[in-house]
Amino acid sequence: LRIGTTLSSTATDGGIPVHCRQGVWDSACGPHCVAMALAILGDIAEPTELGEHGHGVGARLWKAAKSTYFGGTSGAELARMIASLQTRHTVAHVQGSHRRCMAFTHTQVAVGRLVIASWWHRPQHEHHWVLIVGSEGLQTASTFTPHALLTLDPGGDGPLLCGYNGRLEFAPRRGRRSPGPVRYLTLDGAERKVQFTSALAL
Repeated sequence: LRIGTTLSSTATDGGIPVHCRQGVWDSACGPHCVAMALAILGDIAEPTELGEHGHGVGARLWKAAKSTYFGGTSGAELARMIASLQTRHTVAHVQGSHRRCMAFTHTQVAVGRLVIASWWHRPQHEHHWVLIVGSEGLQTASTFTPHALLTLDPGGDGPLLCGYNGRLEFAPRRGRRSPGPVRYLTLDGAERKVQFTSALAL
């Protein structure tokens, strides 16, 4: 990622703008995250203008996203959608318990993969997809201990002079104890406790 007034991808010489803002009516946070991930990886140019793509990965994503645009996508549906785009990327997918999805996400981020993760906010019965682009933590000698996952959230404004617009903060695990809910914070000051429900790595 290239940090600036507009976050862009270094996958091409000119830099591809990355962040895609979803609308207030749609439930297409999942496809928006797919578009951002593929822009970072260099598969889509101008992800905010998918409707103008006549062919290629961008056009296939635009067509595939139409059927779930207002109803939202499950993890399995999003995995199938990505597979249908015929990219060079292999998708790994888990869903189920918060603990399992968190462990998968940490493993995938640690090896440099992008992770599209869904979380659930119990009080508002809200499910939402975000793109995890990195982690933040403490480095001690050769040991890195993460305490936050950094996200691009299609439901928020694009980041300014940083590489993320949301943070999933958590306490480091102690022993075999199950991880509790994580605290999700966005640049507009909103905060909620959430649990992971699904994650896909590219």
